[in-house]
Amino acid sequence: MTVQHSAITVIPLVLWLSGCASMPQDALSSVLAAEQARFDAMGRNDVDAFARLCADDLVFCHSSGKCDTKEEYLKFMRGIVRPTTVTVNSLRPRQVGGVVLIHGDVVFNVNTNEPPTQLKLKYTGIWVHRDGRWQLTSWQSTRLP
Repeated sequence: MTVQHSAITVIPLVLWLSGCASMPQDALSSVLAAEQARFDAMGRNDVDAFARLCADDLVFCHSSGKCDTKEEYLKFMRGIVRPTTVTVNSLRPRQVGGVVLIHGDVVFNVNTNEPPTQLKLKYTGIWVHRDGRWQLTSWQSTRLP
């Protein structure tokens, strides 16, 4: 019984470690650079640059609770909401298995058809390494008062 339990425990560990071995050594710095490039693209409203940094299976959950696919979010970016500046107050990355999680604090100044709005957010982003590059696959934010 103990041998079976050990095998069940060891197999997932070996699979997890094999995934880690294929990750770039500088994963955290690469993801932080990609995250900054993503915020820069949002501030310039460069939808194409933003799209290149996102995985095709992106799930982008707004602070309102509405969640978009990649295509839905790109359409949203092309709409009336235009970030004019993105201020990054903190980014705390950590590698967990084959992904990098980022917990951050950001402020978006946004222009719409109404007066400009300031969004203060705490967020979690999940980045995966696919096709030789880091891609944002999930974003979830909470609006602060």
